[in-house]
Amino acid sequence: MTVLQALDERELLVKKITGRIQKLEPVAMVRPGEDVICGRRIRKEDFSAQAGALLQQLQDLIRRYDELSAAITVSNATHFVETRRGQMSVAGALALRSRLRADGAHGQERDFEGRLAERLLSCLEREKELLRHRNGASGQAASSARKNGRILILQNKESSASDRRDVCPSGSAPGLRLFDPLGARKRADEILEARDALLRELELAIKISNATTYIEV
Repeated sequence: MTVLQALDERELLVKKITGRIQKLEPVAMVRPGEDVICGRRIRKEDFSAQAGALLQQLQDLIRRYDELSAAITVSNATHFVETRRGQMSVAGALALRSRLRADGAHGQERDFEGRLAERLLSCLEREKELLRHRNGASGQAASSARKNGRILILQNKESSASDRRDVCPSGSAPGLRLFDPLGARKRADEILEARDALLRELELAIKISNATTYIEV
């Protein structure tokens, strides 16, 4: 069978196992000296046989599930797909896809590209807002400074740490400009686009591999 067929069977087994576990009734009540289960029209011998048969079916289904999982794991570790990041095992591709999807309990923490893009944009918006505030607040002070011939002097190397807390205090430097050497917005868009493109590529590569790779169970 192909990996895809194994995955489908394994998914079906989950439903079967869950349903039959709920149907299992291994314990009942009997009255002393009676051969029939209390509240049911079934003999103790038949009750025992049914419970034992269902338990065995469950154990067989669980074993089948585990065998499929083991075969899929071996296949994923020994078969490879080509991606824009180079060749990687199917297992590696699955792990990378999971991270890019932000799957799992700590998925959002592992969405590094998303968090990085968010940081770039938040810093950009923070500095733009601060720029608007400081340039607006510095208008009158700048005009007064020009009239009085005042010149802004930045701290030299001997300045103390406390002196360097804010080299551009509000109102001190008119005409501040945004310094964005990385192009934060464009870079954030590029990072997210590259992440989404890689995810689409992985999805397709894994789908093709699962449909064309055969395993024995």
